[in-house]
Amino acid sequence: MTQIQESTSAGLVKIPTTVSNISYIDGEIGLLEYRGYNIVELARKSRYEEVAFLLIYGYLPAAAELQEFTRQLTAYRELPDELIELLQHFPRDIHPAHALQAAVTMLPGYHALMASEEAIHRPETDAVRLISQMAVLVAALHRIRNGKALVPAHRELSHAQNFLYMLHGERPDPLAASAMETCMILYADQSINNSTFTGRIVASTNASPIMVVTAALSSLSGPLHGGAGERVMKM
Repeated sequence: MTQIQESTSAGLVKIPTTVSNISYIDGEIGLLEYRGYNIVELARKSRYEEVAFLLIYGYLPAAAELQEFTRQLTAYRELPDELIELLQHFPRDIHPAHALQAAVTMLPGYHALMASEEAIHRPETDAVRLISQMAVLVAALHRIRNGKALVPAHRELSHAQNFLYMLHGERPDPLAASAMETCMILYADQSINNSTFTGRIVASTNASPIMVVTAALSSLSGPLHGGAGERVMKM
């Protein structure tokens, strides 16, 4: 029993898992790469939409591919009215991570009502839709938590711009939008951390990407993972 407790308190420290084929991190020299591309170059020269495409499909998109990918992200910026009503009944003091996980868990059921049978069973469709709707969910939960009316999505704004628009209710200034774009790119992939490892275990059962992310959110809420960053922010 003592050994189990010690292992749990240390998280996955010194426990080998696997190696990511998507990103590479070398903390000693400050290197982060996505699919072989240096993160500094991506942050300076790419839009978030390009980086998201790179992570999903393995290569940077051509102009026509980026246009179609952006169109898909924009098309998924709506949440069903029934889900919005459910979010509004969440307790105001519920932890944001718990609220987000509960909301994401409900998405497959609503998607089944909105999409064709073919689209439901395409993992890339789930991935693109989740990227778009995760931002919408976070903005909606934040506004509900603070007693504010929800802001409809703006179809002419980029992913980062629209997130800030739905969060604050006004079009973001260029500097804030640029900072959010860079932040989203830097956090787009974290190699094999605890939540990624959790997600891979669930994905091995052929669970949908949405349920994989739901499991990863559980891991992220722990005090030795995302909870550690939360404590730093409070400090």
